[in-house]
Amino acid sequence: MRGVALAPLSIDRFDLRSPISSVMRGMPRWQLRSEIGRLRDVGIPTLVLEPDQAISRAMGPNPMDPTRIVLVLVGSALAMTERVSRPAWRDHLDLLVEAAACLDSPPNVRYPD
Repeated sequence: MRGVALAPLSIDRFDLRSPISSVMRGMPRWQLRSEIGRLRDVGIPTLVLEPDQAISRAMGPNPMDPTRIVLVLVGSALAMTERVSRPAWRDHLDLLVEAAACLDSPPNVRYPD
């Protein structure tokens, strides 16, 4: 068994130049690391997908702000495309394909114009 964790409220690393973001995302990051540690302790390797600094900035202080959705989606797609092209990620691509096969299509969501 393997796992994939999508953690949009976390952050991949703290940045002292961005203390507000680091504080806001610090608790989700700490909780995620704790949960991933427990999974690994029982032998479940888990791939973690969380925002980097650029995506965190694009999301802004309110991660549910619908006016930022296009910027966040485009930025996330570009960042993930770059990440999965790295040699270290090649071993994880099959896991992402497996995870995607388990997902249902999202419901129709109305976004503001």
